[in-house]
Amino acid sequence: MKYINHLIQAAKYTMMGIRFALKNENAARMELVAIVMALIAAHLISSNTVDYILLTGSVVLVFALELVNTAIEAIIDEDGRHTRLYGAAKDCGSAAVGVMVAFSLFIWLSLFLENILHISLWTNLG
Repeated sequence: MKYINHLIQAAKYTMMGIRFALKNENAARMELVAIVMALIAAHLISSNTVDYILLTGSVVLVFALELVNTAIEAIIDEDGRHTRLYGAAKDCGSAAVGVMVAFSLFIWLSLFLENILHISLWTNLG
């Protein structure tokens, strides 16, 4: 029973974090919309389960990193000091989201080209 209570409490904290991000971060709201659109578009682009998981998973990971970035920014903004290291921390959080967005776009473009236009980026590799 203790384990179930722990899971319930963890789920509450998860929802509180998501609500905080959606309330305070425009990027989080945009990424949530992207997830919904991705769930629909992935059905059209994917040719199998693995493709679907890659397409939707990449967008979900962008949202997850945005939650981490929001947490970093909330802590720094709450403190109120603006030091070089605080700025670097915020920049690194933002960079993590940006790197995942770029990788997600690469996945989407690759699978779109292969599954819809039948153009493989990997045909000549090997």
